Amino acid sequence: MIGLLPRKRNGLCNKRKLQNIAFHLSLILICFIYIFLGAGLFYYYESANEIETSKNMIKELKIKKKDFINEGINLLNKNISVEKLEYDEFVLNMTNIIDDYLKELFLSFDNYIKANVVEQGIEKSENNYTMLWNSRSSILFSATTMVPVGFGLVTPLTIHGKIIVVLYGIIGVPLALVTLSDVAKFFTLTLSKFTRQNMFLFVCIVVIVLCIYPLTGAYLIYQNTTLPFIESIFYCVTTIFTIGYGDFEPQINLVCLLLFVYIGVMLVTICVEIIGLSAIHNIHYMGRQVNKFKDIAGKMVLLAQKININRGLGLGLSQLNNFAKFGIMMKIDESGNTYLDESSNFEKIETSVVLVDKYKDEVAGSSIDDIPLIDDISFDASLYDNSSKNFDNSHFNV
Repeated sequence: MIGLLPRKRNGLCNKRKLQNIAFHLSLILICFIYIFLGAGLFYYYESANEIETSKNMIKELKIKKKDFINEGINLLNKNISVEKLEYDEFVLNMTNIIDDYLKELFLSFDNYIKANVVEQGIEKSENNYTMLWNSRSSILFSATTMVPVGFGLVTPLTIHGKIIVVLYGIIGVPLALVTLSDVAKFFTLTLSKFTRQNMFLFVCIVVIVLCIYPLTGAYLIYQNTTLPFIESIFYCVTTIFTIGYGDFEPQINLVCLLLFVYIGVMLVTICVEIIGLSAIHNIHYMGRQVNKFKDIAGKMVLLAQKININRGLGLGLSQLNNFAKFGIMMKIDESGNTYLDESSNFEKIETSVVLVDKYKDEVAGSSIDDIPLIDDISFDASLYDNSSKNFDNSHFNV
């Protein structure tokens, strides 16, 4: 039985490890499935809309081009029939025709599908149109919506697509953040074992890796594409920090691009989490030091109060002794006049003074911690009662 216990414990530990690994892998698998599901929905609705919009735009361009040519020919025919060519008027009219045609072309750039048709040209668009909503762009849009980087290279134009984006983001963004945080925590725990719980060394390693990572990615993009090195750095930094302006897209492999984006966002998450924890730890440490300082200051104030109490107590008792002497020496006659009785018994008074001075010496000779606070100090009634027994009560009778 004793030999079976270690085996059962090892079995339980291995089972827990497998459960943890299965949990991490299942989160990643769910994210991939969610990305491909969203990409399929976006492609289904938006690609059909793009095909229809591009066909309509090709027809509009043909009509506009035909009208532009006809207006130019009519204007030339009118001026040729005149014996003296009015050159300035002809130039002005032709300029207006060209401006109207260009204005209509520029207005089409409000829609990125129409702009794509204009850029490709009528002949290419009609025979071999390059779709913007393809499998690559759909997956990239779906993945960068979850992170969320949001390049904005393609956006849904249909009502169905916009509704799907809202619902997709509500579920996808928390799922992606939880997955990235989980993976980041796993790597954080793994790396912390090598640094042996040295927080400063750990933060330095993460920051250095975070600085080297976008530079490495920018260099690889610069070597494999036509993008300049500075713009490559700009692209990498804005991507991993989830800024994503979407002003350009390097033509690199989709899998490499997604790995670069997700690993970069994960590094940023680790860095922010570790620096935040370090800052919170330092703030708590400073708070504890402030509390210690407040405790020390409170003890110093308490010490000063006790010293002042000791001094004030001696002065107060002396005044009480003198007042007691003076009150005993005073007499009141039958008519209500007061007079000084020099025959008073001073031995009894001296006895009370000695007792009060004894109490004073006991207070002065005690330790600081034994002296109570101001609110707690009260005159010892028993001491006063014992000393007052020696007095004749007849002295205080009016």
